[in-house]
Amino acid sequence: MRERRIETIRKGIEKGPVKGMAHSFALVHDNLNDRLALGGIIMTMFDPRTALSREVVQEVRRHFPETLETVIPRNVRLAEAPSHGATIMEYAPASSAARAYAQVAAEVLWRLAK
Repeated sequence: MRERRIETIRKGIEKGPVKGMAHSFALVHDNLNDRLALGGIIMTMFDPRTALSREVVQEVRRHFPETLETVIPRNVRLAEAPSHGATIMEYAPASSAARAYAQVAAEVLWRLAK
C-alpha cells in the first residue's frame, strides 16, 4: 500500500504549491530510504485573511491526507522569538502561535498513540 501512495504522490502532483514537497519526498524515498513514510504535514505561516493561504492548505490536504488539522498562524511574536533567542513558548506563551504549536504537539501525540 505504501508503494501505491508514493506513486500517487509522484504522478498526482504536476504543478502547484505542493509539487516541490512531493518531489523532495519521492527523491528521498527512492534514493535514500525506501521505508520512509510520511507521518504528517504541518501547515505554517497560515493567514486566514488571504485566499492564497486557504488555497494552499486545501491543495496540500487534497494530496496529503496526513496533513495535520491544526495550522500554525502567521504571527509577529513567532517571527520575533528567534531574534530574542527564545522559542515561541518562552517568548510569547499566550500567543496564537504558541497555542497552535501546543495543539500540534497534542495532535501528533494522539496520532502516535493510535
